[in-house]
Amino acid sequence: MSNTHERNQQVNVVVTEDQKARWKQHLDENGAEFQSLSHLIRQAVEKEVSSNEPDTQTQSGPTRDNSEVLEAIGRLDDKLQGFETRLASIENGVRHDPNVREVANQLFEHLPTKAVFR
Repeated sequence: MSNTHERNQQVNVVVTEDQKARWKQHLDENGAEFQSLSHLIRQAVEKEVSSNEPDTQTQSGPTRDNSEVLEAIGRLDDKLQGFETRLASIENGVRHDPNVREVANQLFEHLPTKAVFR
């Protein structure tokens, strides 16, 4: 499991148009299981990697199949990416909204220009 302070890394994958279409079709047919194409790819890779690892569960720390945890993390990651996209869109909209700019200018007119110590 990765350190909670580490940032997620992005991996780009080049596939044919047909491959991507097949994967999207699988996603559409299994929508309840996978939230996005990225989630499907992460799960497939984890399944492949974990199928090649020996089961080494010990008393000190279980290393059994963590697919449920990985799926939950994948869903959270997908949701976080969605929130980040939405937030960026909102920030962009607010930054360029003339009404917001007008209100901000009115507020700045009423702010003191010097620090007032009492």
